[in-house]
Amino acid sequence: MGERGRAFLVELAEAAGVVLRGLAQRPEGPPAKLAPVFRHGIAPGEVSDDAVLEYLRAAGLAVFASGELPLVTTEYQGDGTRIELPSKWVVAGRG
Repeated sequence: MGERGRAFLVELAEAAGVVLRGLAQRPEGPPAKLAPVFRHGIAPGEVSDDAVLEYLRAAGLAVFASGELPLVTTEYQGDGTRIELPSKWVVAGRG
């Protein structure tokens, strides 16, 4: 990033945790690409939305813009629709 560069960060929103836990508890189990994540004990969507901003600020970065968008995955629901996870985006830099 240097002194004037910018970082574009996309992170799962807290709300994604609810969606992912629901997928993990389906009778058929989680989707194939998400199963290894859960098997390894990774808890996606567990970091609070505010904590992500605090981590950036603690690293000496300013947040210039932020927003929400759906993160469209390559996995599907049982009805054939793509799984979309709530996410947050941030543009950050040194100033």
